[in-house]
Amino acid sequence: MDTGWDDTIAAVASPLGCGARGILRVTGPDAWQAVIRVAEFPIDSEAPPLSEPFVRPALLKVKNIRQPWPATILYWPGQRSYTGQVCAEIHTIGSPVLLQACLAEMMVRQARPGEFTLRAFLAGRIDLSQAEAVAAVVAAGNDGELAAALRQLAGGIASPIRRLREELLDLLVELEAGLDFADEDLTFISRSDVEQRLRHARDQLQNLLGGLHARSDAREGHRVVLLGRPNVGKSSLFNALLEGERAIVADLPGTTRDCLAAETEWQGTPILLIDTAGVEDFSMSAEPRPLPAAFKRDGSPDDGSSEANPLPPDIAARRFSENAAQSADLLLFCTDCRSVVSQAERAFVTGVRSRCLLVATKCDLTEGWAFPPGIQPDVLTSAATGEGIQFLRNQIVSFLSQHASSRPMILSVASATRRCLDLALSALDEALALATDSLADEYLSASLRAALESLGEIVGAVYTEDILDRVFSRFCIGK
Repeated sequence: MDTGWDDTIAAVASPLGCGARGILRVTGPDAWQAVIRVAEFPIDSEAPPLSEPFVRPALLKVKNIRQPWPATILYWPGQRSYTGQVCAEIHTIGSPVLLQACLAEMMVRQARPGEFTLRAFLAGRIDLSQAEAVAAVVAAGNDGELAAALRQLAGGIASPIRRLREELLDLLVELEAGLDFADEDLTFISRSDVEQRLRHARDQLQNLLGGLHARSDAREGHRVVLLGRPNVGKSSLFNALLEGERAIVADLPGTTRDCLAAETEWQGTPILLIDTAGVEDFSMSAEPRPLPAAFKRDGSPDDGSSEANPLPPDIAARRFSENAAQSADLLLFCTDCRSVVSQAERAFVTGVRSRCLLVATKCDLTEGWAFPPGIQPDVLTSAATGEGIQFLRNQIVSFLSQHASSRPMILSVASATRRCLDLALSALDEALALATDSLADEYLSASLRAALESLGEIVGAVYTEDILDRVFSRFCIGK
């Protein structure tokens, strides 16, 4: 994306199609001249002062349309506008024909996708994380997503990153002072202090990354993962919850050899429901961790294999299930009503109880169940009869609603922000490895500068065309 922003641009900023109100947005040095090409103000009204924001009624007139029609003009001078330039909006009848006629009559360049927000970023009005939040606000599919996006737009992640960047800048100054006076017998900072401050900075970054749930799309929902031994009815339950045949169901153990994922929405809560392969060994870890990169789009976590060195199917399936469990917002641990819960299963469920519902399946096939004391099921279900299915959906929504506040950051795509944090963390790891060697201060300084540059991209202190392309090309025109 071209970062030049000296010209004037305009675009339709309201949704496509007809509506009660349509909005034309224009910004740039000639924004006001573009407006008065199509707008006339009442004869008895005073000329508006262009040094202050104002709202004025007007009539719109364009060629080939006989009758003028009413509008409201909103104006902001450069020092008060979103883009940092003179900016105006024309609010009028939501007719695509009228809006396009005005746009043509303005005789300015049509804005590219995301160009208004790009100019706000370049002018220092917003930082990278806030720019991504603008896209998340537009894409929000429910009240929860909108609230999270608005929190990030208000500066949710940028504030701690700015503080961290200031701390690293101070450390870099002290290190480089020592380099400048290397021939003098002066100590500006001890090795233990360097290492302590680097560890503190790395811990802060890890906390930020841990709170930033990796999501490839602002509409993607909470991850609800079905887990259990082979042939306990996970796939049948998966289909029953979705009210459709999404998974292959058979009586043979191991029918599901991979993760299956489907998006759905219950009571306004977006959910990504994931069915995993059966697990025999419950010594696996289910400690929460950041989402695997390959798990972002299709529900398939990275199993660590490659075309050259594929993993055996049983190991790959177990790796998939373990990754799914670690990245889940909620685990549905499934067990057959007719089976005894093993000691390993009990230990596993106890370890993940704070984010797990114990679901007993196939309850139509027995009048009782074989659960030992202290591990009674949360829900009894039957995929065959539908018993307990709606109650399970309600329990899932209730759990996710209660725990939504524990997510400190937006669930949206924050791909550029996440990439910058990853790069900064790698640079700090390199710096820590060099911190104990007083002869490596130049390399340590270079690693710190790399971390600062990555963090600077997030808060807008530095940027590249590559970053701008990735972030702003995803926006719609007029934003």
